[in-house]
Amino acid sequence: MAQDKSGKGFVIWIIGLASAGKSTLARLVEQRLLNGGHPAVLLEPSSGEELKRRLMPDLGFDRDGKIQITRRLGYVARLITQCGGVAVVPWITPEREPLEEVRREIGRFVEVYVRCPLDICKERDHRGIYVRAETEGHPVPGVTEPFEPPVNPEVAVDSTRQTPEEEVSVIMERLKALGYLDS
Repeated sequence: MAQDKSGKGFVIWIIGLASAGKSTLARLVEQRLLNGGHPAVLLEPSSGEELKRRLMPDLGFDRDGKIQITRRLGYVARLITQCGGVAVVPWITPEREPLEEVRREIGRFVEVYVRCPLDICKERDHRGIYVRAETEGHPVPGVTEPFEPPVNPEVAVDSTRQTPEEEVSVIMERLKALGYLDS
């Protein structure tokens, strides 16, 4: 069942390739929301060890696992919105359909696309994800698996042309324009 559009909670779902800058941006957005008195919760599956251990211990990062991760994150995000909170979710989200399913269930949903060319993502990769993809066939969207970029996100930023602080400002202004935050 979709969240009532007049409710106060909403989701900020941040999409992009690995090492595009999603997690950095998500932490800054969460902090800006908290500083503004908005109850925000960061749901970070890639580096949130407790989240992985408790919410998805049975899932890997293969295609099916990523689809289920999207659905589970969406479920938790919906619970947060029902309590009036803001869920901030930085997740690659390589396929459109599971995300559209989550969007329909939540209703109050802001999709943020962090654009970053693959070669820059590879340069930024401190976890060795892209090296493992190229040498071991490790499943990585944009390299060994498809990545379907957002078609019409509410917000698009470019982590090679904007600082993280500039990206946050763009997001906050858009949230105000959409009526999710007071001006």
